Amino acid sequence: GRKDTRRRRKKKMFVLQGGSVFVDGTMQKRNVLIGGSQVLSVDISDAQIAALDTAGLVAELFDASDCIVSPGFIDMHVHVTGGGGELGPASRVPESKVEDFVINGITTVVGVLGTDCVSRTLENLHTKVRALDKEGISAYMYTGSYRTPPVTLTGSVQRDLVLIDQVVGVGEVAISDHRGSQADIFELARIASDARVGGMVGDKAGIFYAHIGTYKTGLEPLRRLVAETALPITTLVPTHVNIRGDALLAEAADWLKMGGYADLTANEECAAQLHAWRSANVPLSRVTLSTDAYGSFPVFDSEGKVIAYSYAKPDSILKTVADLYFKYHWTWEEISPLVSTNPATLLKFTKKGSIQVGMDADVLVLRSIDSVKLEPVYVFSRGRLVKKDDWVVHGMFDS
Repeated sequence: GRKDTRRRRKKKMFVLQGGSVFVDGTMQKRNVLIGGSQVLSVDISDAQIAALDTAGLVAELFDASDCIVSPGFIDMHVHVTGGGGELGPASRVPESKVEDFVINGITTVVGVLGTDCVSRTLENLHTKVRALDKEGISAYMYTGSYRTPPVTLTGSVQRDLVLIDQVVGVGEVAISDHRGSQADIFELARIASDARVGGMVGDKAGIFYAHIGTYKTGLEPLRRLVAETALPITTLVPTHVNIRGDALLAEAADWLKMGGYADLTANEECAAQLHAWRSANVPLSRVTLSTDAYGSFPVFDSEGKVIAYSYAKPDSILKTVADLYFKYHWTWEEISPLVSTNPATLLKFTKKGSIQVGMDADVLVLRSIDSVKLEPVYVFSRGRLVKKDDWVVHGMFDS
């Protein structure tokens, strides 16, 4: 027969050499092999690395010595289409860009609508998370918004969860907030039950993700749902529990002790709050951190008038974990679960949250800057290199 003279195409792989790798719950000096979209090895030897080329494989080597090699951050609360609007049309926050997540170590986001579900729509949100996924990170969404009954894509929360791949729950439903719909306990129970059943049928997390406002009722509506209905506490996930004052923070600690999850909004005080919780033996295995990026931060006076206005940035998780690491001397074994394992478990992201063979290769190589900051030197998302020292992935129309 005729000889095939075509060059055999070599498949590209990546090797992270000599880093301190968060694997199996501890930090270990390892070499990590990435191929396709997955982690292929967490203990590849130098001899095996040398043998890759012989096998027809091209392995690009990355020096990870003196660096932390960690799972990519999972941010479960991002206004990817832009939030805001409390001061009218000109106060709408711009939408997100993929590079802003990547440079801050975020490889998975969950998009959300907030106050405005009129000029910001679920159709727009769904399209945006699909775009982010195409551009290089993993992106999901909640159906609904602040208001009740929830806005949906298919006519019901349950149908959205079953039929729309990207939908993982309903939220952020506003509770104890003047911008919410002031729903009674029965309506909240119906929405949460729809989310739970939709999650079961659709093999999703099916969480009821609750925005907690500043009103004095705090977590009381969620506590009533646990006490007065058959809903499990793990279905009900409050967020912003650390930015509404000491009373809500104390309520959230009790909620965690009851077996619930609590999502903290990363900010300047968050590391100190977490450190105080650890000192008080508050269980942290169901604590998650999120940025609320591109969501507005209005400050209201006693009459409900906006007296200050800003919006959240996607760098707050990276800053918070750096504070925990350098200022409060937490180990990486204590820090990483807050932004990897814990949200992955909550959201049923079974291929994310850890560096193990067969898992999605969402991997960060982090280096210390003056023992104050952490900088992602290399970022991999589903096995794709999306950041290195002098380059970061970007959208079609961004340079």
